[in-house]
Amino acid sequence: MNVLRQASLFALLTLILGCVPLVMAVVYVIRPTERHLALMRPLSLAGLFASIAGAVLGFITCSASSGREI
Repeated sequence: MNVLRQASLFALLTLILGCVPLVMAVVYVIRPTERHLALMRPLSLAGLFASIAGAVLGFITCSASSGREI
């Protein structure tokens, strides 16, 4: 829980956007409709691009702070 308190706003947003396709998949399994299926593709792409952006931001943060002493 301490990790979530120390995470930045962007990291928390990335985590939330990563869970949205999972929630939509559960909704589709419970009630399979064409509308739910049509929402799966854009939500999956949003989750994918959010995770890529989060990974890039983490890499930039780690490489920028590697030269500094805390």
